[in-house]
Amino acid sequence: PRTIKKQIKELGWKEPPDSVIAALDIYLKDPSPAPVMSTAEARVALKAEAHGETLTCMSCHGPHEQELQFARVEACLSCHADEHSVSYETSPHYNTWQAELLGLAEPGTGVTCATCHMPGKVRKDAVITNHNQNDTLYPNEKMIRPVCMECHGLGFAIDALADPALITNNFSGQPDRHIESIDWAVNRVEQPADAGNE
Repeated sequence: PRTIKKQIKELGWKEPPDSVIAALDIYLKDPSPAPVMSTAEARVALKAEAHGETLTCMSCHGPHEQELQFARVEACLSCHADEHSVSYETSPHYNTWQAELLGLAEPGTGVTCATCHMPGKVRKDAVITNHNQNDTLYPNEKMIRPVCMECHGLGFAIDALADPALITNNFSGQPDRHIESIDWAVNRVEQPADAGNE
């Protein structure tokens, strides 16, 4: 059997802290595993064949291979049937994903379901994916910094997330809402051209 430290290193974390190794050791030796998530807990519409299923790592990942392309999009769309998910394949985000797959865009520039709902962070030359897909969902404003602003400006991100119709159609189009808070801040610091030190 491989040691926990060796397994973590194989995943790309070259010098994992002893505290992480100790915590994983305790977790893996715990005889009572965490409860299995079920599709019954979903807050969005699912395909009929997904009802009553339990979710494990193998729901999205093959047990003996890392098929990340499937895990990033197809795994999600194999269960989700809500309008936002179904609209993904006609969205600008999908187009960026296809361009990346075809080699027409830089690696990492495509936007997948996982890009937004399971964002990854680079740590010590390894991408660590946040597998808590609810972490950036409720409220959706939590997506602004770790997700939206990786590509978009703050103003556009706030306006887009304030537009329910734009969210439903998977961001196909421009926001119909405008949140004025950024305008207020900009207007406070802009000085008239003829202003003196009065």
